[in-house]
Amino acid sequence: MKLNKYQTGFTLLELLMVVSIMSATAYVALGTLNNDSNNQRYQSTIEGLLSIRRGLVGRDAAIQSAPYLQSGYVVDNGGLPASIDELSKLPTDFLIYALQAPIFDPQPDADGLNDGSDGVELSTDKQKLYKGFRSSTYLYLKPGAEQSTDGWGNEWLLTQPQTDYWQLTSYGRNNQLEGDELFDADISETISKDAWQLDIAAWQVSVSNQSGIDMSVDFGQCLRLSLLVFQNSATEARWKRLTSDCISGTTASGSCLDGDGDGQVSAVSCPSSATVTFPSAGGGTGNFQPVTQIPQGEHLLVLLNDSDASDAHDGSSESVYSDDSHLRVRFYAGMVRPTVNLVIR
Repeated sequence: MKLNKYQTGFTLLELLMVVSIMSATAYVALGTLNNDSNNQRYQSTIEGLLSIRRGLVGRDAAIQSAPYLQSGYVVDNGGLPASIDELSKLPTDFLIYALQAPIFDPQPDADGLNDGSDGVELSTDKQKLYKGFRSSTYLYLKPGAEQSTDGWGNEWLLTQPQTDYWQLTSYGRNNQLEGDELFDADISETISKDAWQLDIAAWQVSVSNQSGIDMSVDFGQCLRLSLLVFQNSATEARWKRLTSDCISGTTASGSCLDGDGDGQVSAVSCPSSATVTFPSAGGGTGNFQPVTQIPQGEHLLVLLNDSDASDAHDGSSESVYSDDSHLRVRFYAGMVRPTVNLVIR
């Protein structure tokens, strides 16, 4: 067969060049797809860390304000969970989120916690606080997932050397400690104690008696304030009590607060308002104060009559002064302690 001299076609070299170009294009496209996929997994990992953080402590302190309802595991239960699973699974032995009646114990244990033997339940609606484990859980898992994982489907590494902070780490794409390649580097988030608790040592609170009735106790006794803090746990829910020094205005007749405006109680000069201080851990009269770091959230401040001014936690038949002598106080980690004036009406 005689070929037409004008017939054209591809040479072997041209075909090889076309195949090479197409292969290079496919390789670049595949690499781009892989990078997009890894970038999505990286972003999913960052979002996962943020979700866990919000489940623990709610909104960051910098944006917390009165219009926002404080939420998160710490706010509701008074401490950090022992594992990530506790954020996503409903426990069977925790008190469930509801109005809880605070317990005032005249002789708490060394940690300031009520021991359940002689505590007094403060059961009025104004004294109760919304506390407990929320039925909706604090961390939502992907449908069908048994546990929270990073964007690559690997388990988080939880480091909790002490109970006052968490460190969560994803080993990245290679699921190995560190790495030099893109997306192989470790990704971590530290939730320090400053992110979920604050210290009330040296916290000062004002007290004003506007009830129209003078308040006084006998010599050797005094008026104090206690802050009651809820703690949920697998064994039992308990209340921690931190107590102030005696309210100033102590006279020969004992601690007093004028209520009728004449500046006197039992013919003795007495102020109608005073400032009281919460001492450091182990401090105060009688070395009674437990650790003063408390979780963020709402706690109950109550006025009490201490029948032994020498020690606030010695079981000397202390009692809450009255049902109306209390105040709910909100604390925000990472922010200034609230300025509080307990007004007795």
